[in-house]
Amino acid sequence: MAKEAGKVETRGRPRVSEDSRLTGKQVKFVELVATREGQDTLRNLAAEAGFSVKGAHTRAYEMLILINPRISQRRSVSGGAS
Repeated sequence: MAKEAGKVETRGRPRVSEDSRLTGKQVKFVELVATREGQDTLRNLAAEAGFSVKGAHTRAYEMLILINPRISQRRSVSGGAS
């Protein structure tokens, strides 16, 4: 079956775009990385920001490896390394 033109996908996680706003957890993670990167693991920083301990390593990877362009943009403004 072909997809209908104009149909919007409603399942799963919403797509991230340049216009997407950061969540509170993401903002806190960016601030922690900007101030404490190299002093603690990214996994621990993600858990401290409020992400699940079980998935903290995955969330840290997703946010820092340019999956979310707003995170990398905010991180460069906050003074974190690129």
